[in-house]
Amino acid sequence: MLNIFLSTLIGYIFGCFQSSYILGKLFKNIDIREHGVNNAGASNTVIVLGWKFGAIVGLLDILKGFLAVFIAKLLWPDLTIVWFAAGAGAFIGHCYPFFMNFRGGKGTATFIGMTFGISPFIGLICLLSIVITALISDYIFIGTLAILPMFCFLIIFYDYSIFAISITILMISISMYRHRLNFVRLYRGQESHISSFLKK
Repeated sequence: MLNIFLSTLIGYIFGCFQSSYILGKLFKNIDIREHGVNNAGASNTVIVLGWKFGAIVGLLDILKGFLAVFIAKLLWPDLTIVWFAAGAGAFIGHCYPFFMNFRGGKGTATFIGMTFGISPFIGLICLLSIVITALISDYIFIGTLAILPMFCFLIIFYDYSIFAISITILMISISMYRHRLNFVRLYRGQESHISSFLKK
């Protein structure tokens, strides 16, 4: 239990690094959570600051999820449950950073980083599922949600522990909740299309 707590704490500290918020303050002197779709994530960074900043934020958010799991692997190489705890900590830290009144991003990029940390092969499949689904649907957020059932299926297929599956289901629940406004905008026809960004 102590190892799980420590790994979760390490992950949470990594997750609290909010690159979108920092870049918004440095280059535009804005709180990015007060613009666009009102969250501190890579997709909103694209909307508010443009593709270049969005790509940087996306990579940094992926990296912190990966590093949290990578460090857990170095410290506890034989305890897969600790790897998942570290990844979950990073995900929760991104969504609910303590120094920003627990108002962060939606955690998808950090979740991607976690999948690569757990297994590069699993991470690659999850990333492909995002790209393919996003291109077919023409919606970024639908693509990002595709990673959730895919990752859950893969860890069940590769026989990870019940703890790992439970942690994954918890993160899926949080992610779905944090994407609730995307579903509302989709219903109203207000959700941004990928093709509209590509035209710009």
